[in-house]
Amino acid sequence: MECNERGCREPARARGLCVNHYAQFKRTADAGPGDARCSIRGCKRIAYTLGMCNTHYLRVRAHGDPHAVKHPTDYLPRGKDASNYKHGMTGHPLWGTWRGAMSRCYKPCAVGYKDYGGRGIQVHEPWHDAGNFIRDILAEIGERPEGQSLDRKDNDDNYRPGNVQWSTRVEQARTKRTTKLSDADIMEIKRRHTGGEMQKDIAAHFGVSRGHISAILSGLRRAG
Repeated sequence: MECNERGCREPARARGLCVNHYAQFKRTADAGPGDARCSIRGCKRIAYTLGMCNTHYLRVRAHGDPHAVKHPTDYLPRGKDASNYKHGMTGHPLWGTWRGAMSRCYKPCAVGYKDYGGRGIQVHEPWHDAGNFIRDILAEIGERPEGQSLDRKDNDDNYRPGNVQWSTRVEQARTKRTTKLSDADIMEIKRRHTGGEMQKDIAAHFGVSRGHISAILSGLRRAG
């Protein structure tokens, strides 16, 4: 009997899946109506061993804690020694997040560069090292929730401590730089500020970030 996964001709071993597809299923599948659910609060995956899903069970076995985050050296490729490996984070779930932020800010050929590096957005210098980035992100905002990605609270500010958060696509769309301000808008913003209105209230009125208003008032931004 072949694996039920489309296009796979490997022999089925469990749940109609081959060894590789079953291992993937164990890592990612949510519990169905007839499945035992992982006993760890908030986890929806299928329980396999000691009432836990595969991920939480392996964490307990390795660290004694189902919520433990691996030590950086746990992600070293096989045969690599921590003393001569750059950061040991290539296999970490947040490594792709770090690589994406660096590419958007420093690679002109990257998708989205014009909206990041092209307008001066940078990554906090210590975060140029993947190890520093991942450790700080985990300490400040925790692991990446499913369906969310790294976002900046102030769309006109850098990727830095205090300005990062996990957000959904819908939430990020609200902070994108899509609002176009005319010369008349700029004049009105300056008039309101001169009249004593707070920057956050002006920003809310025009649908832009507070940092955008600050840049306008300081002469760093014009219409558009």
